[in-house]
Amino acid sequence: MNSYKRVALLGSLLALTLVSVACGSATPNTSVALESLEEEAIPMVALDLEAIARSADPADILVVTPANLDPNNDFFVAVGSFTPATHFNISDLVTLDQLLEGWPNTADSRLTIGYNRNQNQTIITIRANGNRVRIRLRGADFRGQITFDNFIFDEPTIPSVDPCVTATIVTSSASIQTAISTAPEGTTICVEPGTYNENLKITQSKLTLLSTQGRDSTIIQGSQPPSSGGSNLGTIVITTGSDGIQIGDQMGSQNFGFKVVGIDGPSSGIEAAAIYFQGDHADAKIIGNEIKAEGDAGLITEFSATITGFLIDKNILSGQTFAGTKPNCIGFSNQFTEPNVPRQLVVIGGGANGTKTTNITFSNNQVTGTAGGTSQGPCGSETGTAGDPQGNNLVTIDAAGSVITNNIFAGTTSRFATQLRTRRPNITIQNNTFQDVGLLVPSAGHLFLQNASTSTITFNAFERSADGLYIGQGADPAVPADLLSENTFAPAADLLINAVVTKGFVP
Repeated sequence: MNSYKRVALLGSLLALTLVSVACGSATPNTSVALESLEEEAIPMVALDLEAIARSADPADILVVTPANLDPNNDFFVAVGSFTPATHFNISDLVTLDQLLEGWPNTADSRLTIGYNRNQNQTIITIRANGNRVRIRLRGADFRGQITFDNFIFDEPTIPSVDPCVTATIVTSSASIQTAISTAPEGTTICVEPGTYNENLKITQSKLTLLSTQGRDSTIIQGSQPPSSGGSNLGTIVITTGSDGIQIGDQMGSQNFGFKVVGIDGPSSGIEAAAIYFQGDHADAKIIGNEIKAEGDAGLITEFSATITGFLIDKNILSGQTFAGTKPNCIGFSNQFTEPNVPRQLVVIGGGANGTKTTNITFSNNQVTGTAGGTSQGPCGSETGTAGDPQGNNLVTIDAAGSVITNNIFAGTTSRFATQLRTRRPNITIQNNTFQDVGLLVPSAGHLFLQNASTSTITFNAFERSADGLYIGQGADPAVPADLLSENTFAPAADLLINAVVTKGFVP
């Protein structure tokens, strides 16, 4: 059996509906003929879908398995054996995926907690994958003391199947590009530890590129001019129409990613990146890598391309989007005409009016790179002097229907740039941490929103406190106040929306 780690659902982010019912006559505390909880009037439970690592004393864990369920699918907890710190390990009963499948739109997946006064039992009812089980706690009403933190699911810390067993193996003395060039569609290529000084070009669909030992020991170092067969657009370039590409993976605690070091493009007018998607693409997965900018961008899709269904998960986005110690110019409007103007670290989508990019999932990433500093001096008609603030946005995702969740935004920028910019509708921004350590000036901010009236911004932590919290609003309609509910703000922070400052904002 694989080793496991315990993970639990984020209880602090939940709206848990608890009910109290009185049912018929009293029934003895036996395993038969017990009255079920009346559930038809119970609203669905709002659930955060991400799991977090959790440690608990094994003595406090009650393992619920099919073997210890009675014929009615009930699991009984004896009087006095439950405290609010108890955890129910229901891994053998229902998987996390089964519980979350269809949630919260179907009655097949729900978890409700109620109290049967006649039986003096708190009853937890779990429905998942067409099955129903009940956990019955005897002797008290614990409804207000139970959250989803009390439920543990196990996930493997190592994969049950090694993805490299049947893969094409690249050794440290060989070329990754040679393996890519000869690989048919659907190939998995696994790369052994080492530093690979080459620029890669992927032209086929459904190609998976993994490392055998993870990103800390497997480095792809691009160059400018590019190595033979590569492109001056990036260290890894995926050409148009190559769908279903995967770079890296994370299976439990085992990492199969790369450290991809970018290049500084040859021209101000053309962006380059560590990973560059050229043209139209669907269903790409970038998982478990360190993507390091080296004088230009980290990750790019093209402005006019059709992009959909991307998963960007568990990556470290690092490096610097300009060369040297100081960026050029003051403002980023000249980035395509002047040298060394800081680029964005990540840019996906076609702007505020672009409709071709949709459904991007950006999750569990650490954004630590630098896209700003103090300027070398103004360019062209710009006003200012050397030493003025200069910066660009760290992450831009202009893609309707996207989900941006559980990321840490800790990168560095300056001068009206933000850590995250989104300019399309129906975007969910949830459970992210926006740190202020890298916001070098008061005008730099956490979040820029546009076309956001149908978006959801909840359960985020905004740490800006030195000179106020900055959430910019690019255009009408203005950000509705209820979009910013249930977030955590720095004490007595100022909130800037539509250039109107609200002192000591509390959502």
